[in-house]
Amino acid sequence: MAAPPRTATPSPSAAEPASDDDGAPTYRTVVRQRAGRDRLERIARQDARAVGFTAAVDVDHATRDRPADAWTEALRGLAGVYVRSFGGLGRFTAISVRGSTAAQVQVLYEGVPVEDAVGGSVDLSMLSADVVDLAVVHRGYVPVRYGGAAIGGALRLSSDMNGTFADRIRLGLGSFGAYELRGSVRRRIGGKGPTLTAAAAVAGAEGDFPYLDPGAPHDRFDDRTRTRRNNDYGRISARLAVAGRRRRARWFLTPIGQIRDRGIPGPAGARWDGARESERLGWVVAGADAPLPRPGSTVGARLSARGSLRTFRDPEGSVGLGRNDQVQASTDTFGRATTRLAAWRGAFVELSGDGRVETTRIEDRLAAPGRAPRNVRLRFGTGIELEQSFVDGRWVLAIGDRIEALESRFEGDPTAPVATDAATTMRFGHTPRAGLRVRPHPSVRLRATAGRYFRPPTFVELFGDRGYAVGNDDLVPETGWNVDGGLSFDVDAGEGTRLVGSAAGFYTRARDLITWVQAGFVTRAENVPGAHVAGAEAQLDGRLLGGTLETHAAYTFLHTVNLDQDPARHGNPLPGRPAHQGTFALDVAPKTVVDGVLLVPRVGYEAEIVAATNLDPSGRYVLPPRIFHAITFGVAAGCCLVMSLSVRNVADRRTAYVRPPVDNLDGPIRVPIADVLGYPLPGRSLWFSAAVTLPRGGRGG
Repeated sequence: MAAPPRTATPSPSAAEPASDDDGAPTYRTVVRQRAGRDRLERIARQDARAVGFTAAVDVDHATRDRPADAWTEALRGLAGVYVRSFGGLGRFTAISVRGSTAAQVQVLYEGVPVEDAVGGSVDLSMLSADVVDLAVVHRGYVPVRYGGAAIGGALRLSSDMNGTFADRIRLGLGSFGAYELRGSVRRRIGGKGPTLTAAAAVAGAEGDFPYLDPGAPHDRFDDRTRTRRNNDYGRISARLAVAGRRRRARWFLTPIGQIRDRGIPGPAGARWDGARESERLGWVVAGADAPLPRPGSTVGARLSARGSLRTFRDPEGSVGLGRNDQVQASTDTFGRATTRLAAWRGAFVELSGDGRVETTRIEDRLAAPGRAPRNVRLRFGTGIELEQSFVDGRWVLAIGDRIEALESRFEGDPTAPVATDAATTMRFGHTPRAGLRVRPHPSVRLRATAGRYFRPPTFVELFGDRGYAVGNDDLVPETGWNVDGGLSFDVDAGEGTRLVGSAAGFYTRARDLITWVQAGFVTRAENVPGAHVAGAEAQLDGRLLGGTLETHAAYTFLHTVNLDQDPARHGNPLPGRPAHQGTFALDVAPKTVVDGVLLVPRVGYEAEIVAATNLDPSGRYVLPPRIFHAITFGVAAGCCLVMSLSVRNVADRRTAYVRPPVDNLDGPIRVPIADVLGYPLPGRSLWFSAAVTLPRGGRGG
């Protein structure tokens, strides 16, 4: 268990507008760290200009007591955020914000979109803590430069390229065969040259935890405990980062490489022993930002090139209707330019434009060897955002709009055993938004925002043809209107005592949701009327007793209504959205000096509570409620050594009882505790980690 994900609303900024890592005005809240994280303190001052509700997690801090591949667990502690996992380390992990689907959350790395045109939703397990240093969640209002595909919000990830010069090595061992070895070095190239950071990691797990196999859904006599099989994964990754300055401009270049392999074990009632997938990823991201002559004006650019090769093998035909041996080769090129200009007194105008080209080829080596029709998506967008401050910056109004054009092409393959025709679709998106922030008191901010966002259909939804699942090139993008309002506060009493928090209410009206509808012997992608989502969220973080005690609490309430025309679905809650979710964490870390060495022993506790959740739109299958507890014991010695032992799911809760809405069922039935699709979550698990840091003096920048 890590310490509470310490988030804070920023304190008032200087008169001039600040710029974040993308060279644009910031709209986010960042983690407050103890002294030594000067970079985060600097970002906190910049984020005083936040218009919408945002929160962030210091990923490096959050993974002190977690594996690098479990960093997404720290996002669970943020109000309005729900993280779904297929169970165990290295499994598919996705994020939902304020009741959205995973595909409705825009995910960016260093300002570059991560999601692809094939599946839409982002598997966050593809990015570990080795390449992510800060995770920022935008709830509601999303800055125009980050695009319009953000009905739920946006998750922005960034890495630390200019921190303290140090060498670090980290070792971790845990239950169910989990392990990791991570190392990094940071050096200056030449006397006053750029900063070079090199990091590499190897990690994996067997994932062989015990779980309940419920057998037939409503037959309690065939239940049995099994050991998870084909649930292993392995990962090797490396990253370089070169960052520097030329005059007043900043620039960076970071190439990333990763090899990952994992099994696909199937849900609790099935055993897919032979299904496996692997991925080879190469990615280069570059950027530059520079100030312009007028105060507060900046210009910036981002460039990205990514290639991946994914294989999926299912020799036993466990997943689909038959055996599979597929290879998917994809490329992704992206570029964006942003200019922020001082217009008149208290006003700044930001102009942004971007373009993206994605290509994908999928070869079915069993059904059609040697044939790989190409999918191509071209995406271009331009946006404008006006930020006007009044009354010495106590009132800030932001108004923006963005227009996007998308063209999706599918070559088709008339020579395949099942012929497919070529197809092309053209879609346009228009996404206006506005936000208002009022500071009636130096410690209090009131916020209200509204905006329209959209999500285009994926290649699978448009052109997919798996025999049992058929795409639909007449699909229109999903759209949604979001409104929210609330307050945030930051009370600093000095002497290590500080309370920060926020409370907000929100509403989303989503239209033309894309879903898979049964049509005879196949399912077909269709647009359905949509859904209503309303809710409230609150979060409180505190630091007391000179920083010795830290606490965190968050709560999210959701009320969702499915507007599907199917009578069995209409009016039901949306699947995978718990009505209630809460977290609480307490961390005690007193300081003492022994023989001239600073020792900081640490004890932490964390609880997560999630209400029962519908698994399917009809409400016949229900995920049970759960309460998980975790404790951590750790110690930091001087500047260089940190060790911890974490026990998660202390009570070893693996099953629960639910009463499905089924006639003639005698009493509740026992089911495995799961996040999504019946994939069981592991029981009690231990994780030991040790990190050694050797400071070299100085900082990059």
